[in-house]
Amino acid sequence: MKALTKGMRVNPALEIIQHMNAGMTVVEACRAVGMSHSLFYYVLENNPEAVAEVQDKAKNMSMVHEQGLADFV
Repeated sequence: MKALTKGMRVNPALEIIQHMNAGMTVVEACRAVGMSHSLFYYVLENNPEAVAEVQDKAKNMSMVHEQGLADFV
């Protein structure tokens, strides 16, 4: 049950980071997801692997996007 609880906190935090990457502020992104900003910061502090996972996904998406654009040039 502990892993489920951790996952339930990490997934919204990942959504918040994605919203922030799209231009939202921390407060706006937290409101959109329904997580308090204090819990968001707690999750980031106690789950650094979640931040690394989002960074990896963002990097992969960027590479795919660049390759897709290169196919049209």
